[in-house]
Amino acid sequence: MSKKTRIINGVIICVWLILISVLLYKNYAGTPLEKSMTLAEAFGKQTYWYDIYAEGKKIGYASTAFEKAGDELIIRHERQTKVKKNSEDKLLIEKLKCLSDLAYSVKSFEYESHFKNESGIKVRGDIDPDTIIFFLKSAEKRKVHKIPKKDFYFPITLIPVLVQQKPAPDTAFTIPFLDMMNLSIDD
Repeated sequence: MSKKTRIINGVIICVWLILISVLLYKNYAGTPLEKSMTLAEAFGKQTYWYDIYAEGKKIGYASTAFEKAGDELIIRHERQTKVKKNSEDKLLIEKLKCLSDLAYSVKSFEYESHFKNESGIKVRGDIDPDTIIFFLKSAEKRKVHKIPKKDFYFPITLIPVLVQQKPAPDTAFTIPFLDMMNLSIDD
C-alpha cells in the first residue's frame, strides 16, 4: 500500500472512533438519544389497584390498566365484588377491555360479566362512524344490537376525561357514558 492510502485509511478509522465515542457519550453520560425518548413516550403502562367498600366492609377489589400504544390507549378494567343473589353471597366478576384514542374516544370494546362458576354475558362493541354495533352473547342466545353513535366514555375513564377537559370550579357539565345494562348512551 502506498503512503497516501495508509493516511486515508487512518483518517477514516479516526473519524469512526470519534463518532462512536460521541454516540456512546450521548447515550450514557449526556442527553438521552431522541429515539429512546420517543419510544418511552409512545409505549407505556400504568396500573391502578383499589379496594371496594360498602357499609364500611371490604366487598371486593378492582384494577385499571392504561396501556399507551402509539396514538391509541388500551384500557383494561377488572372488578370482583361480593353481591347478594337469592340471599346468598356471590362473587361478581366484570372485565372490560377498551381501545380508544388519546382523547378517550372509544374505538372498540369487550365487556364480560358473570358470577363465579356460572355463565354470564359477553358484549363486544365495534364503533363505526355512524353506529355502535353490539354483539351480545349469553348462555341462552346471541343478539346483534345497533344504536346511533355519539361520543361516549366508560365510567373508568371519568378521571382522565375530567383532567383533560379541566372544567371550571363550581360549574355543571355533562359527560356521555355508555350504559351497558340498557345499551344506551346517557349524560
